[in-house]
Amino acid sequence: MQIGRPGYPITAIVYSDGPQFEAFLQEFTTAMAEQGLQLAGLIQRSEPKPGRVKCDMYLRDLATGELHGISDDRGPHARGCVLNADRLLRACTTAEVQLSSQTDLR
Repeated sequence: MQIGRPGYPITAIVYSDGPQFEAFLQEFTTAMAEQGLQLAGLIQRSEPKPGRVKCDMYLRDLATGELHGISDDRGPHARGCVLNADRLLRACTTAEVQLSSQTDLR
């Protein structure tokens, strides 16, 4: 069974420490860009909010550096999902435009 479109593989990495893994991805992609590699795609950046259970979530576009906010502020006691699916879809659509055969890392 194939899920998705041919030629557009999806990769998932399972991790247990979110902040540590996000920092690793940030460092790794920054180092690749500094070496002149052309990157495309999105990586998550979470920002804790003082006095809040949930953090603010952003996706950084690897091609442009633009940050896309993908979470809703549902108040200090929110425990449920704060992901805004419309913002997530917009970020993905914007990032997809940057994918090309010239992209070294996606």
